[in-house]
Amino acid sequence: GTLKNSSTRDNYLSSTRREDNSPLNTGIRELNNDGDQRLFNASAFWTKRLKKKGRTLSVNLREAINENDTKGFLNATNQFFNDQGTLDSTQKIDQYKTNITGSAVFNSNVTYTEPLSKIFSLVLNYGLGINNSTSDRRSFNQSASGQYDILDREFSNDFTLDQLSNEGGAIFNMNMSKSTVNFGTKILAVNFKQFDAFTNYNFKRNFINWNPQASYVYRFSQRQSMRFSYNGSTTQPGIDQIQPIRVNTDPLNITLGNPDLRPSFRNSLNLSYSSYKILSEQYIWINGSYSFTTNPITNL
Repeated sequence: GTLKNSSTRDNYLSSTRREDNSPLNTGIRELNNDGDQRLFNASAFWTKRLKKKGRTLSVNLREAINENDTKGFLNATNQFFNDQGTLDSTQKIDQYKTNITGSAVFNSNVTYTEPLSKIFSLVLNYGLGINNSTSDRRSFNQSASGQYDILDREFSNDFTLDQLSNEGGAIFNMNMSKSTVNFGTKILAVNFKQFDAFTNYNFKRNFINWNPQASYVYRFSQRQSMRFSYNGSTTQPGIDQIQPIRVNTDPLNITLGNPDLRPSFRNSLNLSYSSYKILSEQYIWINGSYSFTTNPITNL
């Protein structure tokens, strides 16, 4: 368990110019935040060798609780210039902000190893994940009384998130005198539900993550080997990338979500060679890798 208290003060100065070096905009902003954080993490691991040689069963459980309460001020002045470089308009922001978040995440994984022959074995795994989170982010403008009591709904939100995931996988291992082969895949199914109390908007998303893997190791000798591996991984867009959640802590760079984003898939190939000579204490390691992504998620 951990208790944290933080106080941060950030100041920024920015300037953007056109191709002809005439001013486009300038910005000055100050962010002040005071926060309290409470963390609790717990884990448990159990494993057992069964009667048959090579047959094992293990269970891994993890729980993480995180609570944050941050309050502070945003003061920003931005000036915008026309095509002739003359001051066109000025934008000022003076807001009090509160950000209260909490999460309770539980993950479990059960792994079973079954030897199929002297050189061949199968590893099966199943995992259950539960994520319950809340995020209450509010921005307040100053009223005539001098109090920060006017809620800016454009830059405020109150979310509740419930996410349930199920993961299953099968990995085959073949261990011979000179070489080792490993191949298989893991599949993760996620049910995602989020509710915005400010707009009564429900966001639901169900998706599948597929993670294939394969590797081949050849041992020329006890201390000389070559390895080739392949890994594939699916990446889902984050909630801030999907939903149009507006945050104005950087007024000149406000990110908008894209609900039409599709998952990206990354393929990674790796080839390596290693050699170690004890008497001369000579070590050689050569590595090369190549990766490419289908439907990459980028910021524009």
